[in-house]
Amino acid sequence: MYEEYVDWLKFPPDVQHQFFQHAEEEANKIAKTIEEFVSKVRDVKSILLPHIHPLPSHDEVYNVAAVDSSRSANLSERLGVRYGVYATGLVFLKGVEKRGELYRVGTFKRKQALSKDKSKYFFSLITTYLERKLALEALDKCDLLILDGSFYSFLIPVERMKKSGLHGPEEDKVVEETFNLTEELRKSGKAVGVIKRSHTRAIGGYLFQKGKSVLFTTT
Repeated sequence: MYEEYVDWLKFPPDVQHQFFQHAEEEANKIAKTIEEFVSKVRDVKSILLPHIHPLPSHDEVYNVAAVDSSRSANLSERLGVRYGVYATGLVFLKGVEKRGELYRVGTFKRKQALSKDKSKYFFSLITTYLERKLALEALDKCDLLILDGSFYSFLIPVERMKKSGLHGPEEDKVVEETFNLTEELRKSGKAVGVIKRSHTRAIGGYLFQKGKSVLFTTT
């Protein structure tokens, strides 16, 4: 640290002054961003509070189903085509005892000439759609259904893709079908989403679904 301080003093005073000016400008921008963030938190508080409540505690043993999926981290590009693979899994539990499991696998391919960003986005969307579809199959066979992630987070990239001109009829159809499946799961009262990472992404998706103009999200 001392050596860095000494090196800093070697800069001409005018250079030091200009760097300090840049630092001050950046600090002011960050302070403004924080103020806007706090304001958004206050705005959504009244919207979210009615939906937050503790779960009751009891000794009943539930039949639980959990759904998750995985896909290729990167699409492979061969002979003018982008390829990816995915797998969706479902496990049934009663208490801590496994009662069954089910897996669905498939492949994804798009022409290499098409947008790489659109291919990655559509691959993710298709995976979410198939995950919701498998979850709906399990709904009548369990007391509680656990989804990986929030219900509406898949809606957040939609607006970004539309603004980029990369959202067409095919994507619109899959988004609508995924949304309808998600709504069936939500309205059943038996499904919960486990959010491990970005809480703001879940909130942003919820507000997007409600048609709010200001999204509370980090994406």
